[in-house]
Amino acid sequence: GGWMRASKLKASELKAFRELERQEMMQAINGYWWFCASKK
Repeated sequence: GGWMRASKLKASELKAFRELERQEMMQAINGYWWFCASKK
């Protein structure tokens, strides 16, 4: 679903889309790391 929509975006929009996706990934990784660290 998401990639079909993304393939129709202009290059600038795709860049922003990927940046947002990357930030969400980093937040998820950081959240998971803090979750694991807090359990120790």
